[in-house]
Amino acid sequence: MIAASAKKTAAFFALAAALLIGAVRARAISPITVAVPPGWQQVQSATAPVVIALKGPSQSSFILALSPAAVDMTDRPGLSAFLADVLDAFNRRTLANFTAAGDVQNQTFSNGLTAHYLKATAPGKPPLILAALQVGNKNFIGTLISNIPDLMLPAIVGSLNAPGVSASNAAPAGPAAGQSSDGQLAFTLKPDWQRVPDALAQAADPDVVFEAKALGSRVSVTKAKDAENVPIAEEPDVVLQMTREIPEADAKTADAARFLPTPAGPTLIYAAAQDKSNGGQYVVGYLPWTYLGYSVLASGPNAEELVRELFSSLTLGSSAIPGLVAATPSLPSWTWGESAEIGAAVLLLILAAVIIFVLRRRSKRRK
Repeated sequence: MIAASAKKTAAFFALAAALLIGAVRARAISPITVAVPPGWQQVQSATAPVVIALKGPSQSSFILALSPAAVDMTDRPGLSAFLADVLDAFNRRTLANFTAAGDVQNQTFSNGLTAHYLKATAPGKPPLILAALQVGNKNFIGTLISNIPDLMLPAIVGSLNAPGVSASNAAPAGPAAGQSSDGQLAFTLKPDWQRVPDALAQAADPDVVFEAKALGSRVSVTKAKDAENVPIAEEPDVVLQMTREIPEADAKTADAARFLPTPAGPTLIYAAAQDKSNGGQYVVGYLPWTYLGYSVLASGPNAEELVRELFSSLTLGSSAIPGLVAATPSLPSWTWGESAEIGAAVLLLILAAVIIFVLRRRSKRRK
């Protein structure tokens, strides 16, 4: 499976490079860098004119390559015809059936770059954006395939950095005391709470982005693997089952998944169980975040209290993109299991209504 996926990826980038560059020879270009979005990875392309190649989740991708022809960015009819030709070539080479959705649009980002782009759609495929960009005195074509193109275009193109371009969305040089190592999450740590150094936490698991000790307990936050393959509606059951499967935990005490809304917007899904022997606690959680997510694991005598206090302080880290976080799938902030008092109150009201109805019927019959 992995080898097949790698071959498909390589073939895609080779095809896109041939499409966008044609027979143009590689030329020396100024270095251009990008802040890779969370969940994406930069792919090293063997085709020299391809400056940046990114691969994201759910068949999403972004390619930035030198344009095969000079383009006047001020000539709107010329831009429209140029991008229409690129779209036509894309369809011929990929055997796709993308059709333009509207006219050419333009958007200027905080780093000063302006993208002139055309949106296109095809049945059963993620939306496509073809963008013409000018960096310095060179023209580039950006190809974005994503289910959320309006969010990913500014996230990627707005973070491009080259001589004379300032990328305001670049990742921070180092995390603050309460910020995750990937810059996405920011927690408020109390004075007596201890942040575990990233090097120490990642020695055990390279995917750990935050770990702390407090209240006699320990909590670890890791990048969730294959999160996109689990529907958000199934996460509560997955979290509950994982909690019950902890060997040291008493599965009977993990009664229901619970929900904790965070100040950042996304809701933490978690379940807690008691230790079989020493009265401690285990907490397993999942935090949906943009189109990915984070796994949470805590243990200790006050594990649940630590998790609730920590995530009640969660805000956006310096690398988080507000629009992407706002698009995170959401769940109800309470369940019948967590808010038993609400369920009991509703049942009492229903019972009272039934009793009143019966008494009234009996009273009428007596009359």
